Amino acid sequence: MSILTGFGIFLHSSMCPNWISILILDLSRNNLIGQLPLCLEDFQALGILDLSYNNLDSMLTNIFHSPYLYWLQLSHNNLSELLPSSIEAYSSLLSLDFSGNWFSGSIPRWLGENVSKLVIKNPRSNMFQGNMPPQLSLLSSVHILDLANNRLSGKIPTSFGNFTSMAMTPWKHGRIVSLGDLSLWGICNSGYERD
Repeated sequence: MSILTGFGIFLHSSMCPNWISILILDLSRNNLIGQLPLCLEDFQALGILDLSYNNLDSMLTNIFHSPYLYWLQLSHNNLSELLPSSIEAYSSLLSLDFSGNWFSGSIPRWLGENVSKLVIKNPRSNMFQGNMPPQLSLLSSVHILDLANNRLSGKIPTSFGNFTSMAMTPWKHGRIVSLGDLSLWGICNSGYERD
């Protein structure tokens, strides 16, 4: 297995040709600034990409080309442009965390429609506004959905009762759906049992 962990390295595009077979790339908690180098699009085997806790402020819209990408961690950066729609092509994506950034506008509908295998989805602490798209309820495998600390408004879609992965989970292994600013924390299950 090829693993590369950041911890203080300077990411420069001249280094990338040596990394194209990397399976796990962890560059979290560095001081990476600006945008990601173009050469990341050549990482064809990448399964896990962790860029959290940096100072990235720009993403390339078509940077992620690995068909194996299943864990994408973009949290706690300074990202503010639209969430790249190229992410919607990753039907194998299980975890997507882009919390603690400055994304704004509506939560993209394609996050429920096209990335349906997500188990963890975390758009917490951004600047999303407007209604929650009912398409999020199409995430039939989701266990964690955290929408707290955004500027969401309107009614909670009735289809949010369809989160079957949460609904079938006993209390002792329960999942919490956080709707934060909407003042609703719900444990979505039917027939829970307490320890």
